[in-house]
Amino acid sequence: LGFSSEVGAFLAGVSLASTQFRDALGARLVSLRDFLLLFFFLNLGAGLDFTGAGDQLVDAVILSVIVLLAKPLIVIGIMTVMRYP
Repeated sequence: LGFSSEVGAFLAGVSLASTQFRDALGARLVSLRDFLLLFFFLNLGAGLDFTGAGDQLVDAVILSVIVLLAKPLIVIGIMTVMRYP
């Protein structure tokens, strides 16, 4: 049919999920799923392009500091308004 292997794997998973053996298959394949998930994220990370990331590094650090400082203050403000002990 000309589908990619990813689409074929998705269709196979959908068809197996609708069988009566769904729970047994899920229990047997959980360790394999967790192992292959590692390679999925390695492949995803290897495909990232960080060439333009240095341009926004200062902005990212400033925004991170603002979030780290503002979040506790917002929570304290909400707790004060709600009269939390």
